[in-house]
Amino acid sequence: MTTPQLSVGVLAVGADGYRALVTYGEIAPGSGNRGAILAVEQDGSTAGPTPAGRDRRGHR
Repeated sequence: MTTPQLSVGVLAVGADGYRALVTYGEIAPGSGNRGAILAVEQDGSTAGPTPAGRDRRGHR
């Protein structure tokens, strides 16, 4: 099944050049329907990868 919403995204680029991409399908009301949280630190240390949880339609 092709999901066009997964081919459009929002790219955030940090001052150090690190990039994070969130697809529209992850935050769209009819699909993932969850806000995206960008975590840069956890307990004073740089945060690692954080997956978007609780997909409504299981695109991944």
